[in-house]
Amino acid sequence: MIDGLTKRVELIANLAIIVVACLLGLTLIKTHFLGQQPQEVITNDKKLTGNASLSSLNIDWKKSDQTLVLILSNTCHFCTESAPFYKKIASNKGSARLVAIFPQSVEEGRAYLTRLDIDVDEVRQFRLESIGVEGTPTLLLINSSGVVTERWVGRLMPDQELVVLRALENLSS
Repeated sequence: MIDGLTKRVELIANLAIIVVACLLGLTLIKTHFLGQQPQEVITNDKKLTGNASLSSLNIDWKKSDQTLVLILSNTCHFCTESAPFYKKIASNKGSARLVAIFPQSVEEGRAYLTRLDIDVDEVRQFRLESIGVEGTPTLLLINSSGVVTERWVGRLMPDQELVVLRALENLSS
């Protein structure tokens, strides 16, 4: 009888291990291999979601006709994977200012950008949800009045990256 009980407990334990391993495997696949799919470009969006306010960032938008805001996180693998594109933006930004916003501290943000060799004009720390941003990376093109004229969300595909670069080229001409 004890032998039968031991076999049942062993069987239940093995089944539990298999179920947990399957769940962890699915989570791993979902997180690292499927990941967040690149999202569509959203253009001509005049406001952010909800009660978002860019004025709370205390950025002087009048310093430039256009400011490109890179909203990043040093824990976001899509941000890190997009670093070559951000370097290209930094070298082709024309007359636009480049501001990076992180949910982490300014020091952590600067260290992250330095590690990736991305040069920006300013680094800020801000809670993303308080400005209506749900995820990173997010890019905002903002005019001198503080109005969002273009918005791109998520990891961008090469054709979407070209749209961003062309928007910056149009500022230079």
